[in-house]
Amino acid sequence: MIFVDNAGLILSSDVPFTVYITRAVIRNFIVMAHNVVVIAIVFYLCDVTPRHDPLILAGFALWFVDSLAVMTLLGVLGARFRDVGPTIATVLQIFFFITPVMWKPELAHSMEPWLIYNPFYPLIEIVRLPAMGQALPIKIWEAALIHSAILMVVAFLIFARFRARLAYWV
Repeated sequence: MIFVDNAGLILSSDVPFTVYITRAVIRNFIVMAHNVVVIAIVFYLCDVTPRHDPLILAGFALWFVDSLAVMTLLGVLGARFRDVGPTIATVLQIFFFITPVMWKPELAHSMEPWLIYNPFYPLIEIVRLPAMGQALPIKIWEAALIHSAILMVVAFLIFARFRARLAYWV
């Protein structure tokens, strides 16, 4: 709903659409930074010490780029089809349960090789494994980069195709 929520500004000014997307992504990263404080408190109470690995910053950088692509793609689709928001909420809830967020990937046993095709799994692992001090397999980075490249290409193609119509859809 990024473009629909900013319909007044879009219709009355000539600001590039990327400004709205970037503002929303930065706002969400600020909210995430506030939530990291809660995680730090829980780590302290549970006597857990996360590792300081530069790969964590690389993971967050990829998260930022992917957030821009997702916001672009869903912003265009949400402007055209207003029911995209509730549909995405439902799909994300399903992905939350099939992605190892609250459970370990080793618990999937025979399904573990298939986890790499879940686009959220590599994105979580590129931050989680270095923070836990574990070695990050190169196939996780490869999968994350492939998923990200596909996402960026699709977002760019959709945005380039429908950018001129966005003002009419909001």
